[in-house]
Amino acid sequence: MGKIQIFVKTNKGKNFNIQLEGTETIGQIKSLIEKKEGTTVENQMLIFRGKSLVDDSLTVKDVGIQKNNQLKLVTKLLGGF
Repeated sequence: MGKIQIFVKTNKGKNFNIQLEGTETIGQIKSLIEKKEGTTVENQMLIFRGKSLVDDSLTVKDVGIQKNNQLKLVTKLLGGF
């Protein structure tokens, strides 16, 4: 599949991109976001096309993420999302 770039928009209005191989799991994407932005995996909820990506074992391909797609990152607040 080769490298793909996806965009992440946070609920705080920040935008950034990450490079993927295309075989990563949702859990691996969350780890990349933690390294890049500092938000711990436990405090992340990713949304793609209006659906929460709650199964960290699913791959990019499984959920249909493609080049230049955007994920929304919602960070956990005190007491929940």
